[in-house]
This record gives sequence, structure tokens and C-alpha cells, in this order.
Amino acid sequence: MPPSRSRAAHAVSVAALSAALLSACSSSHTPATPPETARVAPTAPASARPSTPSPLTTSTDLSDWPSNPATRDKIPQGRRAVPLASGYTGRAFLDRLAKSWHIAMRPREKVDVRAGDAAPPVWHSAGTSAGSSALTVAAVWTLSGDLDSVTCTTPKNAPERARFLRDCAGIDHPGADPKGAAAWLDGMTPRVDTAYEKAGALVDSPLYRSGPAATYLREYPLPGREPAYLVYVFGTGEATGDTH
Repeated sequence: MPPSRSRAAHAVSVAALSAALLSACSSSHTPATPPETARVAPTAPASARPSTPSPLTTSTDLSDWPSNPATRDKIPQGRRAVPLASGYTGRAFLDRLAKSWHIAMRPREKVDVRAGDAAPPVWHSAGTSAGSSALTVAAVWTLSGDLDSVTCTTPKNAPERARFLRDCAGIDHPGADPKGAAAWLDGMTPRVDTAYEKAGALVDSPLYRSGPAATYLREYPLPGREPAYLVYVFGTGEATGDTH
């Protein structure tokens, strides 16, 4: 397999694995829907794996991302998640986020991305808030400790869900603009709501780009419940100015 394709497959596998383990962690609350479910086989138990459809494309070019909220079949899959910055672990940010929202993060666990994949294992940690809100956080690191991605989910009707998602989008990686990310999220949420109501299915927002990172907001259905939101922040390896 060419190196570029291997890296892309590894990145998608990491995202799918993070979502699967996050779903398992929060199985007694609100199940999470994955940032990615490309054709991979996470090592999490089958009962914990998300059941969203396989993607229809494997594009890795973020320039192909739609400029308006779109359903899953319009979103490029196979996007690469690389470290947000060399030496950036995100531990201080994650500790503050977990403490603010009473989320007990499990110890980091080394996990394989996919059985038979040549890509190395990664570190993973996830946690769910106490009580009925079911706020969840998951993070993935390289084996050297650099943070690759952060995933946060919340039911749409959870108290203070907007502030929780703003806190998550406000990650402090090098080149970040937490205030800009919060303003983007506030403006993007009504647009995603409108698209979701029209489609009646999972919808992803356009990307917010800040430094070497990208963020999107997802709204997705939960059987017999209110919909849920997901914020996913991942490294792109491409330093850019803020865009949305």
C-alpha cells in the first residue's frame, strides 16, 4: 500500500476506533455516532461498534468539503487526522474540560487501530459525565503522545449543551482561536439544525479551520430520542488562517 494511502486509512481507522470506544464508554447513556466509519474493523467489541452506513467516497482532500451543511453522502471520507502540533498533548485542556463538566476520563489505553493494519497502535481515552446529561469526551494520541483528535457529544436537549460544545471547540492547540471557534459554532448550529430538519438524517457542517486543525459539527438521530450533536476537532497537518 502506498504510504499516503496507508496514512489515510490509519487516520480514518483511528477516528472510527475513537467513536466505537466512546460509544462503549457511554453505552449506559447516549450512544455516540462516529466522526468516521470508513471500511475498517475497529478492535472494540462488535456490540460497541457504531452502525452508521459505510461511506461512499474515500477522498482525502479537505478542499472537497461542502461549504454548506450536508448529509453523509456529500462529505469526503478518508480524511486524515494527524497531530495537532508536535509536542502538543492537550492534557491541560482535556483536564480542564473534564473537571468543568464532571466527566471522569478513563486512563489512556493503547489500542490497535485495525486488525492486520500496518499502522501503529494509538493511545485512547474517553469519559461520560455523571447524571442524565450524558456529555461525552474522547481523545486519541499518537504513541509519542501528540494529540490527534478530540470528540465531544451531547444530546440536543441536554442542559447547557451549547456551552459544553463551545468549550470543546475552544481547544487550545497552537494556532487556535477559541473565541473564533465559539462564534463559528454559535452561527453554524442553526444552519445545521435547518439542514437536519430538512434531511431527517445525519448532517455535517462545513469545516472551521484554525492553524493546523479542522472542526466540524454533526447532528444525528437517536432512535426514540431527541437528536444529538457531535463536535470533532482533528489535526490536518496544514497550517491555515481561520476559515469557515
